[in-house]
Amino acid sequence: MGHVAQSMASGGHPEGAALVTRHDQLAGSLARLQRLAASRQAALMESVCRHEYLAESAELEEWVAEQQAAASSEDYGQDYEHLLLPQAQQQLRAEKEARDDCFQDVLARGQRLLDEERPSSAEIEERCRAAGGVGAADRLALLPERRQK
Repeated sequence: MGHVAQSMASGGHPEGAALVTRHDQLAGSLARLQRLAASRQAALMESVCRHEYLAESAELEEWVAEQQAAASSEDYGQDYEHLLLPQAQQQLRAEKEARDDCFQDVLARGQRLLDEERPSSAEIEERCRAAGGVGAADRLALLPERRQK
């Protein structure tokens, strides 16, 4: 379009100068719109990363709470299930070990988000602190107690 406006202006078209001016205005508007779109895309990607992190950390926190409740329950294993308790503990131990990588990934993602100093850093820092406090030793601390009962 710019070439057409230039050729019309150089060809002596009566509106040639106005066409070139209008083309320059449109090109400036397009450049500004592209900058705004890129900024919006970056904000959306930031939001996606934040929501993915929050969803993953919430899922892991829920899983930890469920497992801790099951492992610390006094009623756990008081009926037929008590015969299956060693198997249940092995299964819980295997699940915990399988999720250790997830914990590390979530903590690493949270740290990357904190390093980028996002507006939601306080919430992310709180979740990282909560997830970081739930170490492998903490999650398995109740299992030896259950074995003794």
